[in-house]
Amino acid sequence: MQNNTNYNQNSGIFITWKKLIATLLMVASLSVLLYYFHQYHASQKLLSQAQVDNTALLLDVVGKLTVLPQDELPNIATINDVKELPNQAFFKQAQKGDKLLVFSKSQTAILYRPSLNKIVVVTSINYQSEVSDVSSSSSTLNFYSQ
Repeated sequence: MQNNTNYNQNSGIFITWKKLIATLLMVASLSVLLYYFHQYHASQKLLSQAQVDNTALLLDVVGKLTVLPQDELPNIATINDVKELPNQAFFKQAQKGDKLLVFSKSQTAILYRPSLNKIVVVTSINYQSEVSDVSSSSSTLNFYSQ
């Protein structure tokens, strides 16, 4: 009879150790999860800052090669597929990796080639937006080589 009592006491200790180990594993898992959650958010913050820095860097580099419009941030695009570009004279010399800077207010477009650190083409643009009704509108962007 006494042997059963010892078994029950040992069983209780075993259950307590099981609970302790399970609790420690949950705390460790939660700690790892929080660490990676924090790292993810920190990397997203750095990525957004890098994009802002890249825009500023690109404007700084291009600004050393030509006079840029003041008080205006351009829309920037990277040329990935030359075949998809409009068949206009402005894009004839475009290559993959070139940067297109479009200044809407000043109606200026610049094609910049980072690999050579050269401006390929600068042109004026004519941006027309037609709105016939609230449900439909069309936009046209014409590039005029200078």
